Amino acid sequence: MRFIILLFSTLALSSCATRTTTDDTGPSPSPTPEETARGQERLRMPSILDSPPPPQAPIVKKEVDRFKGTFTLSIEILIETIKGWGPLTLTAYSLHGTEAPPVEMYLFRFTAEADTWRYLEHHPLIFLVDGKPEKVESRHSGFVFKGGGVSETVSANIPADLYARLECAAELEGRISITEFKAGPRAREALALLRKETEAARGGGGEPSGTGAAAAQSKAADGED
Repeated sequence: MRFIILLFSTLALSSCATRTTTDDTGPSPSPTPEETARGQERLRMPSILDSPPPPQAPIVKKEVDRFKGTFTLSIEILIETIKGWGPLTLTAYSLHGTEAPPVEMYLFRFTAEADTWRYLEHHPLIFLVDGKPEKVESRHSGFVFKGGGVSETVSANIPADLYARLECAAELEGRISITEFKAGPRAREALALLRKETEAARGGGGEPSGTGAAAAQSKAADGED
């Protein structure tokens, strides 16, 4: 009798252990609607790794041509295409040295890449400076990529007085052919930085002031450590 009771107790314990194990490895309960909503909200929360990098401050670059005795200052101008063909990249330049223009002048170069020519036959440039049109004579150049597609450049000489109006404009827009663009505060900041470096170079014996990031760029272009 004692043996039978002990055997029954052992079977009962084994069954309980088995039942417990089965319950632990069974399917998990479905999440409630509240838990599902909280999980989706966490997925939608922005991550610091997904955030775009902060915009870099504009940098004046210096390129030296020792054979011509000239150097060029340049800076990229941030513009936004608002209508027409694809994005445009604008770089502003000033030339210094023996081949510098006799009148204070800047050079603007708009560049674009596409599958085919867009500005080859029609590339007039017009600025809207606080709503007032400023037409500028422009010229076109470009080349064909080996694998297909083209790179186009529309260039224009910008007199110093017009450059100053572009820099100080509260609202600055422009159009090349059918492509319209606008420039914000960062573009005007870059224009101001290039003007300051240009004035320092023309008034200080042919060398830029070297303020800000331009100093490191000038030394690198000259081969200095």
